[in-house]
Formats: sequence, C-alpha cells, structure tokens
Amino acid sequence: MEFIGIDVHKRESQVCILAAGGEVGPYRVPWADLLKHVFGVDVLCCAACGGRMKVLAFVQERTAVRRILEHLGLDATCPRLERARGPPEPTFEW
Repeated sequence: MEFIGIDVHKRESQVCILAAGGEVGPYRVPWADLLKHVFGVDVLCCAACGGRMKVLAFVQERTAVRRILEHLGLDATCPRLERARGPPEPTFEW
C-alpha cells in the first residue's frame, strides 16, 4: 500500500491515511509490530514451534491478574517504585 497524504481534518480529531487506491483508514500500527521494530522481538511468534500466536484475552483487573499469576506459580508482586533521580551534577576540572 502506498501512502499519498494525511488528512487531519476529520471529525473526532482522528488522523487518517489516504492510500493510493483511494481508501481512507485510521493510521494505526499494531502493538506487536511496534515491539518487533523497537526491540527486535516478535512477541507473536511461538518459541516452541515458530508459528503465529494471537491474543485471546487482555486482562486488566488487578485481582484477576494476581490470581492468574499465582495459579501459574509466577511472582504476582509489583516491583517497588523508586523516586526519580535528577540529572547528574556536572563536574568541572578547573
């Protein structure tokens, strides 16, 4: 698909891509493609057989996530958040 322009004057402030074929659709890169591009890891590739996997569920409820992790024998505790550090102090050699 070849892109020829971007239409930013859509209702709902949605950026859309105008394709060479005349189709208009929302510009969206799938999260798995972004992770593959940034980290070089295909998160949807099965480590055992190399086949493609797909997401069956996306669990966000904290108690459900904790129960699932504990059932699988995985650590369900969150890491402790530390305060952000400031930038290092400059050192001058006079």
